Formats: sequence, C-alpha cells, structure tokens
Amino acid sequence: MAELPPAADTSTEEAAATEPGPGEAFLDAWLQDQPYSLPSLSPNGRYITYFEESGEGEDRRVRLIVRDLDAPPETAFRARSFGDLHPLWHSWASDDRLLVAVAFGIENRYGQEFLGGMPLFSRVVSVDRELTEEGVALFGSDSRRIARSNWSLLDVVDYLPDDPDHILMAAHRGNALHLWRVNLLTGDAEVEERGNHTTRAWFTQDGVAVMRFETYRSGRRIRIRARSDAEDDWDTVLTMRRRDLEEREEEFVWAGQGSRPGEILVLARPEGHNFTGIHRYDLETGVFTQSIAEREDYDIADSLIDPQSGEYRGYAYVGERMQYDIVDPLLRRHYEALTAFFGDQIELFPVDSGGSRLLLRADGPVERASVYIYDADQQTVDPVFSMVPALQGFPLQPMAAYPVQARDGLTIPGFITWPASGAGPETPLVVYPHGGPEARDRIAFDPMVQYLASLGYAVYQPNFRGSTGYGHAFMTAGHGQWGMAMQDDIADGVRALIAAGEVDPERVCLLGFSYGGYAALSGVIRDPDLYQCAFAGSGVYDLPDFLDFKSDDDGLSEYWTELMGDPDDPAVLARLEAASPRRQAARVSVPVLLYHGENDRTASVDQARNMSLALEEAGIAHTYIEEEGVGHNWSNNSDTTRRLLLNIRDFLADAMDGRVDSFVPLEPEKPEGTEPLDESDRPDED
Repeated sequence: MAELPPAADTSTEEAAATEPGPGEAFLDAWLQDQPYSLPSLSPNGRYITYFEESGEGEDRRVRLIVRDLDAPPETAFRARSFGDLHPLWHSWASDDRLLVAVAFGIENRYGQEFLGGMPLFSRVVSVDRELTEEGVALFGSDSRRIARSNWSLLDVVDYLPDDPDHILMAAHRGNALHLWRVNLLTGDAEVEERGNHTTRAWFTQDGVAVMRFETYRSGRRIRIRARSDAEDDWDTVLTMRRRDLEEREEEFVWAGQGSRPGEILVLARPEGHNFTGIHRYDLETGVFTQSIAEREDYDIADSLIDPQSGEYRGYAYVGERMQYDIVDPLLRRHYEALTAFFGDQIELFPVDSGGSRLLLRADGPVERASVYIYDADQQTVDPVFSMVPALQGFPLQPMAAYPVQARDGLTIPGFITWPASGAGPETPLVVYPHGGPEARDRIAFDPMVQYLASLGYAVYQPNFRGSTGYGHAFMTAGHGQWGMAMQDDIADGVRALIAAGEVDPERVCLLGFSYGGYAALSGVIRDPDLYQCAFAGSGVYDLPDFLDFKSDDDGLSEYWTELMGDPDDPAVLARLEAASPRRQAARVSVPVLLYHGENDRTASVDQARNMSLALEEAGIAHTYIEEEGVGHNWSNNSDTTRRLLLNIRDFLADAMDGRVDSFVPLEPEKPEGTEPLDESDRPDED
C-alpha cells in the first residue's frame, strides 16, 4: 500500500495559516497565567511561603507552599489547598505562624449578583508553619454584628513582634472603625482603641495607636489626627484632599516608627522643599523636626518598613530605574554589590529579609519577575523561580535613557527601546507618552513596549514636564501646559531622534492611553508634519467638558483645575478650548484609531464618542472601537488585551506611511441572542 504524502505537502496554505503572526509569540508568553505568587520570607530567614496555581476555570487549584531553605529537597516542602476559598495574600505573623487572606462567597437571600451570583467576602486565616492544623479564622468567634459590618476583614495594622500570639487589626463594628487585638490561636478579638464613623485608617507605634485618618462629612477631604502616646488626647495635625492622599501620595504618608516616643517618620514634602523625602514628625507639636533622607535629584518614592517591627529600613527612589538606599551599612554594601552583579537593566527589589538571608525580586526590560535568595553568610545568590516562566529566554529588548533639551532649555528625561534590528534611518518609531499626567516612565518591564519592539518598532517614552519624581518644580511646570509646552517636550524628543539619524522621519506614530491618548491626538494637531498616525486610548479630548464631568467631586475638581486651569476664567477657557482635540478635529490630517471602554469612569466614554463624531463631521477618516464591559484599565482581561494589541499591530502596519489602505479591526464577539442598544436605550452615565 502506497504511503500518503505528509499533510504539509497537501495543505501548505493551511499550515501557513496556523503560524503565529508578528508579535503573537510575545502575547502568548505574556498573557499566560502566572503559576507562582511573590514569596515572603520568615523573620528568621529559614522559610519562604508562596502560592502555587494550576488548572483553569472550575479546575483551578491554588496551594499554599512552605519551603524550608535549610532542609534537603525531599523534605523541604509543605503544601495545603483551601478548597473553594480563593487565596489573596500571605504573610508571616511569626516564625511559627502564617496569615492567609482568603475570599469566599455566601448565598444571598436578596439575589444580588457579585461574583458568579454570590457576594464576595474576605477574611484572614491563621495557620501553623507545618500546615498540619485546620486553621483559625480571625474574628471567627465574634458576634454576627462584626461579620455584617465588614465585607472585608483584612486590615492588619501591627504584627506585634513582641507578642507572637496577637496582632492588631482594623475592623468595623456597626459604622465605626475600631482597632482590635486579635488572638492568632483562637481568632477571638477585643477592642484595643475605639474609632468612630469618620475613622478610615489606624497607625501604631510599638503597639500603641498614634495616628488615624478621618474623613469629613462629604468624604472628599481627609483629617489626620495624632497623639504622642496612649494617655494623650487626639489632635488634628493636618487636613488634605482625599485624592492627594490616595493617588498622589506625596504630602503625608506613614514611613515608619520614629526612634523617640511621640515621633513618627513620614514621607512628605514640607513647605519650601522641592523634593519629597523622609522626615521626622513630632506628634505632639505637629511639626517636622528633622530630615532623615532627602535627595537633590529625585523624589523619594517610598519607604522600606520592616513588616514585623514597623521600623524604618531605608527608602526607594526612581532615577533611571527603581533603586533602594538601605540604612543598615552591612546590608547596604551587600545590596549595592548585588545591583552591580545584576546590571543596570534590572530593578532589584528587597522583598524580605530574615536572619542572614535577603529575598529579592529581579525585574526589568530583559528579565521579568524572577525571585532569588541571597545568603550574606555564604555569599551566594540562588534562584527560587520565575513568576512568569513563559517569558524566560524570550528575546526581550533593553531600554536606555534618552534625555533631550527642550526648546526652552529644560532637560526632559526619557527612554528609548530599540528593536532587535537596532537604530537607523529606516527604523520606524512609536512615541509612547505615559498617562497621568502626574506619573513617569523608567527602565522597567513594560509589556506594551516589549510588544512593539517585537514588531520591529523603536519606542520612545518621554517624561515631559508635569511628570512626577523629578521634584515639585518639574511637576508643576506642566500645570496649565496641556497641549502646549508639555506637547512640545514630546515633539522635541522626536526631533532629536530624527536629527541623530536614529529613526525614519517618514514613519513616526503617536500611541498613548489616558493622558497619553490626549497627547497622541494633540500631537498630530500641533505638529502635523512630524507624525504619520495616532492611536488614542481611554483619552480626554475636550478639556472643558472633562472639567465639567469632574465638577461633581470637589476634591477631584480642585485637583484637575490645578492641572489644567480654571474654566471660569474666560482667557483660560479659550486656552482649554484651543488645546482640546475635539474642538480642533478639522486639523487632523493623519490616520487615527480611537479606543475606549464603555464603563470608563475616569475619562467618560462620551469623550471618545464625541471625538469620533467630530472627526466624522470634519470628514476625517478614522476608526473608533468601543469595548463593552471595559473601564479605564483595559488590561484586566486577556481576551480584551490580545484583541486590542492585535488591532494596534495591524493599524500601525497599515498607517505608518500616513494613510490607511486595508486595516479592518478585530471586533469582540457578541454573546448569542444579544443586540446592540439603540442610543435612545442606553442607560445614563454616572
């Protein structure tokens, strides 16, 4: 009997169709589920614990793993699963006990649908290190009133290192947020310090509540109250907008316990200071008494606090990448040697320390979320695992700093990622301004950047004026400069790349989300000869309309008015209108792809709908994709992410020459039996 020819010989076209397209290998690797969580190290440095996940859907299984670093592999591991409970996080309460936060559903007699038809609750379970006990639910034996008052009971305030059987937690009873002493062996809890209906957070020092946050009646402003010890009365030491505390986090953030009674450390920028630093704060007098750490080049971004003792261990700052300055001289020397060993493409995050060991997470453009154990006594660095193993060995591209001088002389930091083919006059460029605008880019793993580089594009990320991290003066230099100096900073960086002969001046496209989406459309209007196309996602395109949208929230309205300007001033209103892409739509002369989530509550979907309508009325060819069930953050769902990035790939491939010939977007699949809503049937936006 004659042999049949190989299938490939009779179906070459079919075989070719199954081969992944450009960039899809990266998407396949990036969008795979992560099998491991970030580990934590026991206080004595002997044990690590982490979650291990396997399976999908109904077969999904999550186990808690405890590994003894001093034991041989055959006896080093302990594991337990949590059944239908969904583990959220883990931490060490002591060398002998672990805390595991879990989420779970209960039947709801009111028929409310939260998660799979059930509301979602979360609690902390105390388990022994050997994982032999059943586990103790904290607050489990307390009254039903506490259970009814708290969807979530996860707020651990103090691990009480001198009392291994107890921790302090914040929880509501009725509408008041109290501080509770919770027994880790029984789950019983008793009130340690009483709050009230305005209390929102507790902070302690040596087991004593010394600071708490309260909200005013509107909920839009925060009052910080403090005392020097348990015998003192509570005094109001500071008030601020809630947004400043929750999002900008630069005015008054807990940074650790002080070395003297009645003193704490805070991350703050006192009046007259340009850079955010770590400062001593006297709880009795309400004044800053001494600067512990303050740089002259970058803001301090965060403090390192010992999770057990609450003591200050150092700080983090973002220069070209995230770096750490550690207080302990010996540990600092070890850390500096490790950063030199790993190189300037890696951020080395000290996750935990215990005994002579340091648990490290290495992350950067060329290595994604790898975990290592450093043993100072043995002078060894051993890998634990990669949290994203699918990207191990994938050809990722390094980033380089690319500062430029703006036309007014201001130095604008930025970064460039070259494709594997490198720089040159034939290299196409994607300009990728960050969102915010009070944010910044740095040398780090960015999936969008790596995806674009895998497609053959150079990617330029400018930290234009108004970006954070470079001091108060640099940040406020962007206030009132939307569509003007902020936009010029981006263009000046592009022109520098072109002048250096490093990119193709005929293939430059703007791409951005949120503020970056605004900058993309603003750029093609302000500099029409510089860019050949624009992708704008989740953006703001009409500044006066956006300010009106935010006007219902006093705190947000004040914040955004500070950034953009007061539209009640006729001169400012005219400037805002001139800087609004929707009102300048007729000036767009290149292909545009608009993308927005229907459920976006940060930048209303009306911004994109009205921008699309304005382009249509002006006769400007463009494509608008509106995604149902998606908010401001489009990357929460892997199917949505894949579809969006494939659309970006195909749009750029077609539009980089300044015209669109064949681009047809992939559309989300509609559930069977559904029809699109007529505009008159759409629910009102909040």
